[in-house]
Amino acid sequence: MAALKQNRWAGLNQNRWCLLIIILVFIAAFGRYQHKMPKRKYADFHVYYYTAQRLLRHKNIYDASSYRKDRIANFKYPPLCALIFLPLGLLPERIAASLWFSFNFLLLILCFYWSGFLIFDKHTGRGRRNITYFLGAVFTLRFILYNFDEGQVNILMFSSLLFALVSLKKNRNVLAGAVFAFSSLVKYMSLLFFPVFLRRRRAVLAFLFSLIVFSVLPAFFLGWNYNFFLQKSFFPFLCHSSLDFNSLSTHENQSLMAMLIRFFSSFSPYHVNILNLNAFFLGFLVGAVYLFVYMMAFFPRVKHLNCEPLKYSFIFVAMALLNPNGWVHGFIYLLFPFMFLSYYLLEKDTNDLAGWFLVILSFLFSTWPNQIFLKGEDSTEIYSLLSLAGVILLGALMRVKLRKMIIPQ
Repeated sequence: MAALKQNRWAGLNQNRWCLLIIILVFIAAFGRYQHKMPKRKYADFHVYYYTAQRLLRHKNIYDASSYRKDRIANFKYPPLCALIFLPLGLLPERIAASLWFSFNFLLLILCFYWSGFLIFDKHTGRGRRNITYFLGAVFTLRFILYNFDEGQVNILMFSSLLFALVSLKKNRNVLAGAVFAFSSLVKYMSLLFFPVFLRRRRAVLAFLFSLIVFSVLPAFFLGWNYNFFLQKSFFPFLCHSSLDFNSLSTHENQSLMAMLIRFFSSFSPYHVNILNLNAFFLGFLVGAVYLFVYMMAFFPRVKHLNCEPLKYSFIFVAMALLNPNGWVHGFIYLLFPFMFLSYYLLEKDTNDLAGWFLVILSFLFSTWPNQIFLKGEDSTEIYSLLSLAGVILLGALMRVKLRKMIIPQ
């Protein structure tokens, strides 16, 4: 009994230390945000705040000319996402931005926790878990800070998707399907996980039903006619504003599609193209590469009890690489595969130097400064280093799959 009480006390002390570290990190990150972002007018969050105010006045939030007139970037999310920001539009912008930052920080903590729930063996010690959390944070620090600074919704989508996967693991299929629908409406790349839910009929039915519910939900706050107008305006606006050539080929876009356009097309806007494929052959190449990358998550099949975290890792990398608009903040999804690979290497084969080399190389490519060794206005983003980091991470994951050394549960 005395030993049991001592173990509980030690666990409580460790939890207190973890909580203290989280609080100190929050204070430092919040102070950094308050010092930096008011000077940048709160970056992307200002778009959401501006959209919330237009929503309050029943204005068209998909009117590009109005946003351009006010020198605001376009809002490219469905009405449900706009509804999330509606209460923040009632507050002064600095207070609203601070609340959104705090909410994102809390969601990020949950991302770490839920990722660990999906990855860790139930017998994994606290020390090994903490090292994995630490390495995941280090490997994705650039993307975490970028999302905090920009005020993006990626953490909201990422956390809700992870919660859906956790619910699926706990056989809470209806909840999993509903949360998955929410995540997909925040950002559509969540839909790459749809095959994971297919074997759970109740989850699929809940997903489809929730899509309808979440599409109708804004009508209760905004009015039926206004909501219908926004719903029918969203998809055409998204295609027009996000799938144009400039968005798909700019050096800031680190998707595989953008990389292939820059390196292999006859209409590359940069000097790095090594082939001159026309639109037809380039489209065929893009389609083949996209299909191959996505299928890596499912083939070859690994008959093992714990292949799910590996499969999820592949899909999370695909979410970053296959998104036609592969901006830097979208690579925060690499947190899960980085955590999985770190845990695998620590738990299964610490001396696997090739595995560690691939992980560290991917990290170096993903954090390489944009202007190093370059002059003027050139940027290393032209050379798609972030895309290559994702490809290297896929190689590390495939190496694990082929060796069939998945961590048992």
